[in-house]
Amino acid sequence: MAENIDIDSALKILDLKPAVSQEEIKQAYRKLAKQWHPDRFLDATEKQGAEEKIKIINQAYEQLKNYQYIDTQNIISTTASKTSVSSQASTPETIYQRAMSKAASGKYSEAIEDFTIAIRLKPDYVEAYKFRALACEKRLICQPRKIRL
Repeated sequence: MAENIDIDSALKILDLKPAVSQEEIKQAYRKLAKQWHPDRFLDATEKQGAEEKIKIINQAYEQLKNYQYIDTQNIISTTASKTSVSSQASTPETIYQRAMSKAASGKYSEAIEDFTIAIRLKPDYVEAYKFRALACEKRLICQPRKIRL
């Protein structure tokens, strides 16, 4: 699984439309995984072809696991009194910025989740790794767990 598949290709591989839910993604993946599982083929050539196909299907599914964060053109953020809608598409950088805001306001667990999403979308995002570690450390310091004896 060396090469990354873009969202459009992943959707095409799993035969899905852009406005798809996570449940539909799972269903499409399961259907294709069953259909192309190498154990279903006896012929060596067919088995090898199925192995290659299942690798591509797995790559597509991995790419689409966080699809809701990438494809969503409208990010809804709720404040105490009103809801605002942003037309900015989520990218690893915008998710990182959102995480930084959450960390600055002391919402370390939420920030950690967003840093993790940014890292999944951009695995070489060094700053997100660094600040996720700092948020984990802050969470432990600010919200220590109770130790049972």
